[in-house]
Amino acid sequence: MELLHRLKGFTVASVLIALSILAALSASVLVTVATNQSTRTNQLHTDQAFYSSQAAFEFAMQQINVDGNPNPIPTRYFMGQPFDISRTCSKINVTTTAGTATSTFSIGDPGQLCAVSGSATVTSNSIDFTGQSIPKDDWIWFNSSFTVSGLGQTLTHVYVETANVLFTANSVNYNVVVPSAIITFDPDATCVSTEYIANQWRTTVPIAQSGNILLSGVGFLVPANLPGSLRNVTWNAVIAADKPGISFTWQWGAAIYTTSLSNLNGIGVKASDSNTCNDNSGYNVATPENVISYHVNGGTGSGNSYNGERSGTTGSIAPCLSGC
Repeated sequence: MELLHRLKGFTVASVLIALSILAALSASVLVTVATNQSTRTNQLHTDQAFYSSQAAFEFAMQQINVDGNPNPIPTRYFMGQPFDISRTCSKINVTTTAGTATSTFSIGDPGQLCAVSGSATVTSNSIDFTGQSIPKDDWIWFNSSFTVSGLGQTLTHVYVETANVLFTANSVNYNVVVPSAIITFDPDATCVSTEYIANQWRTTVPIAQSGNILLSGVGFLVPANLPGSLRNVTWNAVIAADKPGISFTWQWGAAIYTTSLSNLNGIGVKASDSNTCNDNSGYNVATPENVISYHVNGGTGSGNSYNGERSGTTGSIAPCLSGC
């Protein structure tokens, strides 16, 4: 009754207008609250993605070491947040998604060629095998080396990517994938060293070093008996440098072993013809010194040719990578 008394003197229309205004004001408040909440939520998602992408980075690096960094790497999870790892144009990228936001943390990756097409040398070198047949379950040690000039006195990298060895035997085509490589010519280095990390050869060489340097190498388990005298066995590679004016020649060979060559860090690969940081043996470059007692004739060599007789040298120029 009190409400009716207070409304006496107002028309029904004016009451309805007043109620409509109140409803509109309430809706405006609700929209403002919802908008503010949405903004706060989006900001929270952005912050979570940003910090998660950086927190996941060290974990991502461990995954790259474990997996050999296939590209793209499948989505993984770190502290409940999904993240992706990719390598694009000389960068390793870790992208994390949180709600509606994503964030990417990147770091320079000298092991990845940027814009290979048109900015690197595609090169090939062929050789014939000896007449010695190769039994099933033996291993072929495919290995290559190179010499370089035009380095100057500054830090220089030579990159090897998309390398393989192609041959045909018993009407079967073989494609042996060869690991990528980074060869660093360092003015501060005092000796030659090499190691195999995450499916990649990483070799460090003093600027003044002369003679043959390890380019790359891989062990191949023979899946079936191979005849002797294989013809036109061809090594292909994409090679580039991060400094203009670099010239190089390279060659390769293949030796046969009766023990596993799967552990490339464990077979004791010599990084150069001359003495290395921990090796004064006098063996030729790319000799797998820890397994030479298992060497047998075949491939491109015989006798004590532990890395195989070498192919002819192939001369080329390594164009400067994009941006150098």
